[in-house]
Amino acid sequence: MLFVGLAANLPLAWLFIKDHKNLSPAKVVGVNLLVMQLLHILVAPFGIAIRFFRENDTLANGNYPSRVVEEGPYILVVTGCPMLLAVMCLERYGAVARPLVYLRARKWGYKIAVSAAVWTVTLIFILTTVRRGFEKIALPMSVLVLVLLMVMLYCLVGLAWSLGQQGPAHPSALPQKRRALKNVLLVIVQAVFAYLPVCFLPPLLASRREDRVWCNMVLAIFSSPYIGVCIGPMFYYAKFKQVLCGRGGGAGGCR
Repeated sequence: MLFVGLAANLPLAWLFIKDHKNLSPAKVVGVNLLVMQLLHILVAPFGIAIRFFRENDTLANGNYPSRVVEEGPYILVVTGCPMLLAVMCLERYGAVARPLVYLRARKWGYKIAVSAAVWTVTLIFILTTVRRGFEKIALPMSVLVLVLLMVMLYCLVGLAWSLGQQGPAHPSALPQKRRALKNVLLVIVQAVFAYLPVCFLPPLLASRREDRVWCNMVLAIFSSPYIGVCIGPMFYYAKFKQVLCGRGGGAGGCR
């Protein structure tokens, strides 16, 4: 999954680098999501190696930095990434369903503040996990993920309703609404598969069973959020298509 995530995010990094001179406030959250996903992809192998050597008694109990490297990548992908995805869904919803509110909230300051808040919450989860163990953050993390999924679902329903309310007075807004609805639908379908299982983690951990079925279920739930590293580029599918069509000599071959 790490290699798949890298293959999915490198084109997104190329897209942002290529268009860095025209970086708008709307792309700030996307850049933060890209950085968070790349951090996870690049640091996770070191965390896996640390855990492997410790479990095989070839490495002593980890100090604070090694614990951050070991636990940090997973917390990034299970808390930070879905928070940024939810913010991006809200942006798409606001752009087409609440344009006046969106225009007031699209300033650089708001985007930077939201991104800083997401990084702060993620860092708190990481430090709490390192100091007190994963069990201490399992319940608040699952509640956070459930709330974020509900926010994404609200955006999807709101966009669908807005699309249904489209009247003849604003025909030019119809393609924009359809693109936004398609983007949010793609994201939420993947987000449900990636993050919804996390909501069932606290009761499983509380049961403290040790049979094979329980272990396989816990392992599957822990593994599901790794799908999240591939979700971010879905928001920029239309932009990828536009760039590739431009390089191909026109939009005729991209319909």
